[in-house]
Amino acid sequence: MPPLATPETIPSSIFDSDGPSTLTAASITDTLNSTTPSSDLQTHISPNSSHSVEDGEGALAEIDTSLPETQRLVRLYFTHVHPSWPILHQPTFEIDKASKCLVGSMMMNAAYHEGSKAHEKLARVMLSFITGPELMSNPSLHLLQALLLCVVYSLGRLREHAMAAKTTHLNAILISTCRSLGIFEDHHLYHNDMEQEPLSMWLAREQLHRLAFGVLCVDTYISVILDHPPTLRYQELQIPLPMSTPLWEADNTERRRLQWQEPAGRQRVLFSSMMRDVLESGKQDDTPYQLDLIGCHLGLCALQSGVWEAAREAHSSATDELSTKFAPGNSILDWKKKVTGWRHRMEEDCSLQRDYFASATTGIGSTHPCSALSIIIGHLYYMHMYAPVNTLRGAAPYGDGDLAAARRAKISESKRRLRIWTSSPCSRFAVWNAAQISRVIEHELTGNSNTAAFGQNPLAIPSLLTSAIVVCFIANLTSACPLCTSNPIVDRAIDLFETDHDADKLKNWRDSGTGMVSWGPSGIVICSCKTRELMRWFQGRLSGAASAEAELLAFVDSLPTTSL
Repeated sequence: MPPLATPETIPSSIFDSDGPSTLTAASITDTLNSTTPSSDLQTHISPNSSHSVEDGEGALAEIDTSLPETQRLVRLYFTHVHPSWPILHQPTFEIDKASKCLVGSMMMNAAYHEGSKAHEKLARVMLSFITGPELMSNPSLHLLQALLLCVVYSLGRLREHAMAAKTTHLNAILISTCRSLGIFEDHHLYHNDMEQEPLSMWLAREQLHRLAFGVLCVDTYISVILDHPPTLRYQELQIPLPMSTPLWEADNTERRRLQWQEPAGRQRVLFSSMMRDVLESGKQDDTPYQLDLIGCHLGLCALQSGVWEAAREAHSSATDELSTKFAPGNSILDWKKKVTGWRHRMEEDCSLQRDYFASATTGIGSTHPCSALSIIIGHLYYMHMYAPVNTLRGAAPYGDGDLAAARRAKISESKRRLRIWTSSPCSRFAVWNAAQISRVIEHELTGNSNTAAFGQNPLAIPSLLTSAIVVCFIANLTSACPLCTSNPIVDRAIDLFETDHDADKLKNWRDSGTGMVSWGPSGIVICSCKTRELMRWFQGRLSGAASAEAELLAFVDSLPTTSL
């Protein structure tokens, strides 16, 4: 994971505009297809590539595409960032024909990935330019791609001072702009000349589709991390799934061959229709769709709106008690079933979890960036539905001054609300899902996985911190080991990392709390006497994320004073 940079205050100019109120589909038509720029910052697609040309005045004049350092960072971008965000067509990309705003956003992400302080200067330039007059009047494809990459960059710095507000603001601008242009509905128009150039038409259309799905992903990640309702819903995405990764990455000769292997239905079914069919079907196996890893991940992201609504209903602070017993028809049970069905689909279509963990022992298996991310987000969905994470954070009076006082004022209410939840199967199901997330993080850090992909995983640190809070809170209130219970050891502790989720002894522990469980290969028992040891395990995996480490330490320090 790239080290966190010193908190920077992004120029307030990103908050100066009211939004893209005058955008039309024609504006992107011109920038995609015109043969001559109509303004100094105009971008256009050449007849046989996804390149753009930009004069680049003002703040972007400092970005010189002929410099070796610029070219090095662009290469670094395609090596380490592009696999996680494949919105550009690398085979036809030429740096000297690319817009400076796009090159600048690529350099910014690459510099942040390698831990260079250069990303801070680039951020000041890009985040002040990206929402300027050009976006309001005539946004180009490359400008929209650059804006998405700015959101990706801000997402990586989300825990820094004031970055959460800036990230959500940039994301809102991006979504409203795409809506205004009809990108989510495939209503944008193409220049007549492009109909004579099949490759240009294919590139323009595919890049816009990938832009739309990139927006869906960042919006989902922001929603999951900040516990905000997602802004974009899958029903808006009336476009087909993106082309397969091998086809998108192929050169011209290979592309022609791979097109014959592309599923015919991929371009015939809209994403919104596919998700509706799957979610409304009694059994997801009854639907005819067979998806690749990218398609499965996008479908998983589409579930966030329903998951968030169910979790908020179950754990709302306005209710008297937390939901722990779910009657048939309850939204938690409904969305748990949908998430579980989708995860089963991912296993059937992609062998996701089996191939992912196989790479640790055989070196053969899935190391695609979406693999770890998809496993983590699935378990995060469960944990958010079954654990009142925000209430857990408020149940301990950590912090200084007014913050600690405010927390103390809510402790009495929080304890009452958590008392029943802590002793219910919901709490143990949340701990088990926290273990599965931690297992993935451990695999990413110590296994044969793609370490660059881990650095680009926006959910790695937030999901690990959430897992730590849930596990340490439950451990602090649990007496399980022989020393604390004065009972002799009857059976070995159940390994939460490796034990099959259908194993009888694990199901018995989840349902009734009977038995003793341990934290993976570390062997740490989930017990009050081991809370500090568990905290140190998480600290070792959070190293480099200073704010997350500090929050965990403050939380655990306050636990001895927290009793229910």
